[in-house]
Amino acid sequence: MKRKNCRHACTNRLHLPQTLAIIASMNSAQRKTLEAIFSTPTPRNMEWSRIESLFVALGCTVIEGNGSRVRFELGGIVGTFHHPHPEKEAKPYQVKDARLFLAEAGIKP
Repeated sequence: MKRKNCRHACTNRLHLPQTLAIIASMNSAQRKTLEAIFSTPTPRNMEWSRIESLFVALGCTVIEGNGSRVRFELGGIVGTFHHPHPEKEAKPYQVKDARLFLAEAGIKP
């Protein structure tokens, strides 16, 4: 794979000005979700729909898979998740996976 000429080592991540512009365009609920994902301890009662809404607001491409599987692609980083069921709330490991996905894509509050 050929790298583009770039001053930064983050070839698969969003650049800081891009990230700041995206975060500025989010609504307050999405910003609160972003902050909650990166908070400690990991939230245990966050609805999965809030996480999905955040991913879409950040510009993720959504790829529905078989059953409850869904993939999100952002800046060349792909995250694979399962919709929680039968509950609406994401399990703590799903919130941690969302945190890891966002951090790898260069998104932090």
